[in-house]
Order: sequence, then C-alpha cells, then structure tokens
Amino acid sequence: RATQLCTGKPLALLWWVGEAALEAFSQGVELNAARKQLLAQIEQQLKLLVLPQGTNQPVEMTVLANSLAVVGLGETGAKVQEVQREFDLSSSCISQTQLKIQSNTMFGPGGSVIKTVATVLKEDITHIKEILDVIARGATRSTDDDEEENSYESVAASILKASQTLIMLGLNDVANAMRQQSIVVGQWTDVPTENALNMLFDVLLQADNAVATLDKEMTPGAQTVVNNTRISLHQLDEARSFLVQETRGNLSLVKRSILSYLETNGEDPMHLSNVPTTLQASSGGLEFLGVPRGAVVLRTAVGFVETWVASKKLPAMNIIENFADVIACVDYFLESLEVNKPVSENVFDIAESALAELGYPVPRQQAA
Repeated sequence: RATQLCTGKPLALLWWVGEAALEAFSQGVELNAARKQLLAQIEQQLKLLVLPQGTNQPVEMTVLANSLAVVGLGETGAKVQEVQREFDLSSSCISQTQLKIQSNTMFGPGGSVIKTVATVLKEDITHIKEILDVIARGATRSTDDDEEENSYESVAASILKASQTLIMLGLNDVANAMRQQSIVVGQWTDVPTENALNMLFDVLLQADNAVATLDKEMTPGAQTVVNNTRISLHQLDEARSFLVQETRGNLSLVKRSILSYLETNGEDPMHLSNVPTTLQASSGGLEFLGVPRGAVVLRTAVGFVETWVASKKLPAMNIIENFADVIACVDYFLESLEVNKPVSENVFDIAESALAELGYPVPRQQAA
C-alpha cells in the first residue's frame, strides 16, 4: 500500500526497493542485528507517511542503500530479481550463499589447519578402506588380541571418530552419513554383504571428496569441476600433481637442450632434435591440466623451433632470450600449480608477446 500511496513521487522508489528487501528476507537472507535495525528504520519511514505531507518526504538514502544491499544478497524472488536487474546489483553484490562461504573461510579454521586435518582424515579413511578390503576378500571377524584392530568394533570406532572430525569442519551431512555407517558396521557379526560394503565405500568416498573440496576452497583458483561424484578427488589431485611435475620436467629438458646447443656455438643442432616433440608433449599436458592458453603457447613455440632446427644457424641472442621467456612463463605458471598457489593466466601475456616478436603470434581467439 505504501508503494501505491507514493505512486509518482520520489518515495515510491524506497518502497519498491523495500518490498524487494522484505522478499529477500523471506527467501533466506540472514536477519542479523544490523538488518533488524534496517527493518526498524523502514517501519519508521512507514509511520511518517501518516503525517501531513508525509508522502512528499525526501527519500532517506541510508535506508535505500541498506535495502539495496539486502536485495543484492537475495537469490530468488520475482521482486528481488527485478530490482537486481534495474540496479545491476549482480555486478557489485554477492549472494547470501557466497557471503556465508567467505565468512566461513575468514572466521573458520585456517588454510593450514584444514590441510593438516585433511591429511589426517585421508590417512584414517585409507586405513579403514584397507581393513574393509581384507573383509571384502572373505576374512571373518576375529577376536584375537593381535587382530583387534581389524575387528568390526574397531572399524566402527574409526568411522565414528572420522565423523566427529567432519562435524568440526562443518561437513554435517557427510558426517551424519558416516555416523550412521558406524552404527551399521558395529552391528556386523559376520562377513557383510556386497551391497553393505558398497554402501560403506560410497560414504567413505563422499567423506574423502568433501574434505578434498574443503581443502581446495582454502586455495583460490584451485577448484576443478568434477561431474562424476564417484571419483576420488584425492586420486585426481595425485594424478594432476604427477602431470604437473612431468610437464615441468619436460620444460627443464628443453632448457638443458638449448644450453647444450649454445655451448657448441650452434655447431651441433642435434641437441635441438627432440625439443619440438618435447614441447608438443608438454602442450598436451597443459591441455589435460585445463590450461588451454598455455598449451597454445607451447604449440606455437613448436613452429618456431622447427624453423630454427631447419635453418641450422645460431640465432641472435635476443631471439634466444625471447624463446627463453616463453618457456620461463609457462614453467612459472606450472610451478604455481605445483605449490597449490595458482597465479593469474596473465603471465601468458608475456609469453604471447615474446612469440609475436619471434614472428609466431598466437591466434587471437586462442590467446583470449
């Protein structure tokens, strides 16, 4: 009704935005102390409407700005989305979900703590899997002291302990699933069915992946989208780490080959014979790592090296330095992946500029 009363007047804007803010609250935006104060201010503005000339009051800009901030946090609702589009709030605000994630990152356990806990949990889950593997092979429950560790009670206790750690990390859903499985395992008296083991392995995989995902959230830029949730993220990370090391090893081989060639003053081009193949292999590694821009840089560099080898001439030193810049930029990016502190792909701007000076510009649509 306030919007209708103020139709055609400046206050209509405030009530339009205020209505969207109320919808945002009803759709899940957290109601903290500051936002409760905002609601009180909106109520005060409503009371002013009944005063003489109340509908002609100027817009209280503080109330309007705070209301827009609340609307910017909203994720659903027709009025919320309408105001967000009108003020282009999506470009300047984050959603309530994103805000909660950032808050948890700032005030929750630190990155080093998360990594330590992730490592311990990974070891615990791996140990549980090893015991279950023995069970799956047909071993029966033992009560001998020497094999107490492999008893169902011990496995159940280990699963329960892991679930409690998951709760401390805020991973409540998977923690509850683990706790339920600890109860199930504790009731086993004989070799469990294949279906029971599969259910337990699925929950363990969920826990493993949940911790791996939380670990990645502490490192901006380290997230990798995985559509198959039945794949172990830890195994993917190990494979990724191995590929990064192999690709860096290939680039080191390229550097040594160039140095060996220079030591002969260009008289032994055989030192360069494997460089194109090595660069091509490194390019493939970057494609698998999800770094297509770096892959294109190395593929473009292959053309330069092939021409270099065919000429059988020692290039000018500035040309060799430009080529060295290309390799150094790609290696620097890979090093950042290796230490789990990814840098911006803007580093490839230098590599692309160096290739352009060599006469091998990277195609624009691939460089972008």
